[in-house]
Amino acid sequence: MNNDIQISFCLPVYNVVNFVEECIQSIVNQCFMICGGGYEILCLDDCSTDGSYELLKRFTDRYPNMKVLQNDRNLGVSFTRNELIRKACGKYIWFVDPDDMLYPGVVNLVLQAAEDTNADVILGNYLEVPEVYKQKFEPLKSIMVSCNSHLKVLPTNAKGACMCAIWAGLFRRNFILESNLFFNEKMIAQEDTLYYYEISLRAKNIYRFDEPSYLYRQRSTSIMHTRDSKRALKYYYSMLEMCHVYKHHYDTGDFDNETILLNKLAHMRQNLALTVVGLQDTRMVISEFKKLKQEKLYPYTQKVLPPSGLLRIILKILPYEIGFWFIHLLYKIRYLILN
Repeated sequence: MNNDIQISFCLPVYNVVNFVEECIQSIVNQCFMICGGGYEILCLDDCSTDGSYELLKRFTDRYPNMKVLQNDRNLGVSFTRNELIRKACGKYIWFVDPDDMLYPGVVNLVLQAAEDTNADVILGNYLEVPEVYKQKFEPLKSIMVSCNSHLKVLPTNAKGACMCAIWAGLFRRNFILESNLFFNEKMIAQEDTLYYYEISLRAKNIYRFDEPSYLYRQRSTSIMHTRDSKRALKYYYSMLEMCHVYKHHYDTGDFDNETILLNKLAHMRQNLALTVVGLQDTRMVISEFKKLKQEKLYPYTQKVLPPSGLLRIILKILPYEIGFWFIHLLYKIRYLILN
């Protein structure tokens, strides 16, 4: 590790040519006086097809703290993040998605808090912004951190949504390496949620703050907003992998709060079912439901409703199995209309 580097900003890059410069600027603009030493921006391109890699290579002349590398072939975001962990030299790692931005003025505040608390992990909140926005954000002046070391599962809000985001703060690099904490390369979605879950089981000092540290850009082409059937199926398999991990921890007693873990399992089982019924091929829907039943992941007794919208109304009124098939019918009708 280079002792002069305090933070390694790790960017897994893929087809973000329209956004990555704004991301880089959000880092550079607040790191020119970073406390306690220097920083590096590590960009690992996963064989982009839109010119992202070529654009980043041109940036290296402008930003001496920036390194740009490229995978031999497209290997996915989890593999790319793992390689960035191995190549990082900083005392801390900050994962940044290259289509997002850091909140103004946050870096030194979080770094100082990490040093003062000896945190393994320190994470803040985030704000969602549209794909194109013109809003100006005032730089943060201070943050109020609190210890969350008692949390051994994912913190959630009243609606059951995950309150953690791996790109909202710092991770001590030695803690990651000594704990052998790497991203699950089988997953193309929700891999960050699972990563935080694994970290929360091992970290001794987890700190959080409510102030925003990150601007999360809502893009229509992201995996979270696509209705493409192949990508939806990959998303389903990613959630299935995470459900297996949760179930393993429950079966082996590797948890601190049984109620919270069971609640997460219930949410994941519901999300699995909702993703399956969104597939266009009815035969595949039937096949996947059979597999879930064999693994005792469906049906289930604990009823958890989506926070809002039509899906909540349907699942509240109808029995679960009837409700899921009704939702599948609506997806089929929607597909026929749009195509």
